[in-house]
Amino acid sequence: MTESSSDRCPYCGMPYETYSVPSVRGRAHVLRRECQCDGAKEAARAEFIRLRAGELTKAWRATGVPERFWGVQPDNDGLNELEAHQGLYLSGPMGTGKTTTACRILKAYVRKNQRDGWVSARFVSVPDWLASMRGQWGDVEEDRFQRAAGCKLLVLDDIGKGKPTAWSVEKLFRLVDSRYNHAKPTILTSNYDLGDLGERYAVDGDHETADAMVSRLAEMCAGLVFGGPDLRKK
Repeated sequence: MTESSSDRCPYCGMPYETYSVPSVRGRAHVLRRECQCDGAKEAARAEFIRLRAGELTKAWRATGVPERFWGVQPDNDGLNELEAHQGLYLSGPMGTGKTTTACRILKAYVRKNQRDGWVSARFVSVPDWLASMRGQWGDVEEDRFQRAAGCKLLVLDDIGKGKPTAWSVEKLFRLVDSRYNHAKPTILTSNYDLGDLGERYAVDGDHETADAMVSRLAEMCAGLVFGGPDLRKK
């Protein structure tokens, strides 16, 4: 039988070693062992890195992170800070880098924990999340709530933004309370510090639910305060 190029390693030119495995019908299957030369090992490593990068990209984008932040670099120091607490509360004026920082920490988490292109982490814009549930009920509303409440890491972006209502405060309290009770790490960004957030969510002077939510956030989260000019305008 004429030997073909596929019978030899394309990197070192040596013929592949073969071995036979009997089948249930009595016929032997002839298999080959992969070459262990440096060229073959380097090619296998490059393929592994390519597949790993594809899995990471798939898992990263599946979190729902906005396309604007797809290219951020992972923040491993921020992830270490998150792992030392149950959450992080990033507050400060608009345009000071809060959402970018939250996404960088989220990316570090995805890189560390993704498996086969999937990771239990989500990015949620609070105004969009509330809008997606407004007018819904029953299983639809509960499914959207549980997707945010049930993931291992949740980024809640722009809490406090938009005009609060008794309905929206109740939904946010339930979400925070769920993650607090199940010790699930949460990163929140806001233009308001916790004191101002409590005042903002005290709809019609009802402080009870707002204060209960802020109390949980204060216990869960390490606070990171951002300052400086609006980087978007700059």
